[in-house]
Amino acid sequence: MKHRFPNLFYILAFALVVPAGVLTCNAADGAEKKDPSAIVNDRLDRVLADLKFDAAGLADVINFVSDATEVDLFVDWRRLEGIKVQPTTPVTCNLQGRKFSTALQEILDAAAKDKLVFQVAGSVVVISTKEGAGVIADAMKILEVRKLDAATREKLDKPIPEFMFDAISLGDAVDFFEKSASEKLLIDWAAFKKVGVDRTIPVTMKLRHSSLGDAVQLLFFSVLEKPVNVSLEKEGVRIAPAKQK
Repeated sequence: MKHRFPNLFYILAFALVVPAGVLTCNAADGAEKKDPSAIVNDRLDRVLADLKFDAAGLADVINFVSDATEVDLFVDWRRLEGIKVQPTTPVTCNLQGRKFSTALQEILDAAAKDKLVFQVAGSVVVISTKEGAGVIADAMKILEVRKLDAATREKLDKPIPEFMFDAISLGDAVDFFEKSASEKLLIDWAAFKKVGVDRTIPVTMKLRHSSLGDAVQLLFFSVLEKPVNVSLEKEGVRIAPAKQK
């Protein structure tokens, strides 16, 4: 999908050689499977050539950089909007020969000085407030290292094809994940309604290298500030709000 970027100027002379493959090495080529976060950190350490943004909307800038580097950037718009940072917040900066990590932080500072951070969480870079990035990254890590039986882990690790949700309903997003992974998602809509979330709430999110477990966690982080509980039942994968302490 092509995007238009008003007031956004760029030089496509990236010093990034990013293979068309995703965030796992090809075992057929004799390479070992690498930790997704290690690959993301490697890409963040690479140098970009010149980039210039002139009052471009933050969402447009994030999408452009994500497409150019093939790194998934999950934006926690819920928390950003709480500090008055919108998808249309203008970004103006001139980046010359910066590492991707440095360039990304300068972009965030151009949108809201010293208010936004990014943090690697598996195959995704989370963009949020300092508190928000930590909460999301911790939840992703817990799901990754949690001791699950083989059947549950296999289901949660199923790949989800690249997608871009632009203010579609949460229910439609869930339906897409179900069809993509061929897994039944048992959403406790009654429990979610008690915390102010229903099927009709709009979600905006884009990922290209995600598993079912990661995609579900991030999807609900786009509408809630707390992680969800993910468990396997005979009928499918159950998703419910985390219990309040």
